[in-house]
Amino acid sequence: MRAVIIRNDNSGSYVLDRDGLFRFVKGHKGTPAGTEVSLRSQASVNRIRSSALAYCLSSVVFLGSFLWLWTAPSYVVFLDINPSVQCTFNRFDRLTNISALNQDGDGLLEGLSVRGKPEDVIVELTNAAVDDGYLVSYDTIPPVSVTVVATSEEASQNHMRAIATAVRDSELDGIVSVHECSQEDLERAEELGVSPGKLDLVEQLQALDPTAEFDELINMSILDLLERIQEAEELQNNPIDIGRPIIGN
Repeated sequence: MRAVIIRNDNSGSYVLDRDGLFRFVKGHKGTPAGTEVSLRSQASVNRIRSSALAYCLSSVVFLGSFLWLWTAPSYVVFLDINPSVQCTFNRFDRLTNISALNQDGDGLLEGLSVRGKPEDVIVELTNAAVDDGYLVSYDTIPPVSVTVVATSEEASQNHMRAIATAVRDSELDGIVSVHECSQEDLERAEELGVSPGKLDLVEQLQALDPTAEFDELINMSILDLLERIQEAEELQNNPIDIGRPIIGN
C-alpha cells in the first residue's frame, strides 16, 4: 500500500494512505514529509509473524523429537569377562549409556572413554580388558561373552553379525563369543541382579552338573563359573573309570 508522509516523530511517521486515512507507522523517520512510501499491509505483517511463529514451533518440535530419538534406549548389549558391563544404544546405533554391573566392571571403565556403534564399543572394551589383564585363557570356552538384547530377532541377528565381523577383523574371535538373549531372560537376570550372560553360564553349568546349587552358582564370579564349566566338560569327555568292585574270597 502506498502512502504519503505527513510528519515524522521520534519512533515513526504519520502518513496519509490512499484510503484517505491517517496512520502512524514505525520507521521512515529520516524520510522528508511529502514523500510517497510503500507500506506493508497489516495482513502481510500478520502473515510474516505467523510464519515466524510456525517456523519456531516446528523447529522446537523437530529438536525435541531428535533429542528423544537420540536419548531413548533402543537395545542393550552386555559384555561379561569377570568385569560385567551393560551398554545401551539408541535407534541410530550409537552408545548413549554404559554402566558397570560389578566391581571389576567399575575398574574396566575407569578412565575409559567409549563411544560409537556396538561393534566399536565391544572391540574397545575387549582390548581394554586384555591390556588390564582381566582375560584368562580357556581351552573350550571363549572368556568374553557378548549378549545382545534387541526388540526383535531380526534386529538381534543384525547386531550380532556386525559385532562378530568387527571381532573377527580385530583378531579377537578366538576369545569372544556373541549370542542373543530374549526379553524374558533379560527380565529374569535383572530380577537376580546379574547380567544375562552370567545367568546363561549358570544354566550351562547346571546342565553339565545337575548337583550344582543355583544359589551358590549365581554368586560366583564369571571366571569361577568358566573354570567350573571347563572342569565339568572335561569330566564328561573323560569320565573317571572306577572299575569293578573287588569281591574278596
